[in-house]
Amino acid sequence: RNSPQSIELRRSFGIPKDAFVAMFVGRLQLDKGLIEFVEAARIIKQKRRDIVFIVVGAPDPGNKRSVTNSMLNQWKSEGDVIFTGRSEDVPCLMAMSNTITTPTFYREGIPRTLLEAAATSLPLIGTDMPGVREVIRHGENGLLIPTRDSKALADAVETLANDPIKSKSYGAASLS
Repeated sequence: RNSPQSIELRRSFGIPKDAFVAMFVGRLQLDKGLIEFVEAARIIKQKRRDIVFIVVGAPDPGNKRSVTNSMLNQWKSEGDVIFTGRSEDVPCLMAMSNTITTPTFYREGIPRTLLEAAATSLPLIGTDMPGVREVIRHGENGLLIPTRDSKALADAVETLANDPIKSKSYGAASLS
């Protein structure tokens, strides 16, 4: 997380070197928990400046579950979340993050994002859903939260931000 490349990438997004970064990676679909992610960022921003929320991904035009451009523009103007857009270099972005969150309530298989994050020894936060709970072992390599619960997501991010030792042990457990 403190490689020269990660520090430079953080600087390019205006993120302080010592900030805790919670990241969402994926297509910008409402059923992937994006509204909850943005609301969690809003909750945290009211009290803390040392936690940053980032979304990596783009809307999925033509998909009725996609975030609309007007919603995305609204969120961008509020400034609680950094939106990077689509990225071909997700591993590089993950390297500057402190946790990957998957607040989905969409029934999918195992989210590839969580597997990639686990492989880079990141602690994980995700909803207690099939697929997600196959990767996240609550209290071992991350935290499982209820679906559609932005407060629980904010609390989980804050829990990891407040406890670097727990974060590190969760990340190490993700590798095993």
